[in-house]
Amino acid sequence: DDSGDAAAAENYFKEAATVLRALPGPPGNLVYPLNGLSRAHFFRGDFAAAESLANEAYQHALKTAGPRHPNT
Repeated sequence: DDSGDAAAAENYFKEAATVLRALPGPPGNLVYPLNGLSRAHFFRGDFAAAESLANEAYQHALKTAGPRHPNT
């Protein structure tokens, strides 16, 4: 259900992505806030930003989990 506070959720995704990107590595769970941000942009109609974030999430999943992992 996407009927919650989308603006607040997007802010939390941004904050989480910023923190996780700053960590060494960065960790595999960076995929989750990137996907959330991608969805937020998609639902607003900002398809270029949504695609860019989805690609970043995909590339990160490939690097951290490999091509056969469900997150990839």
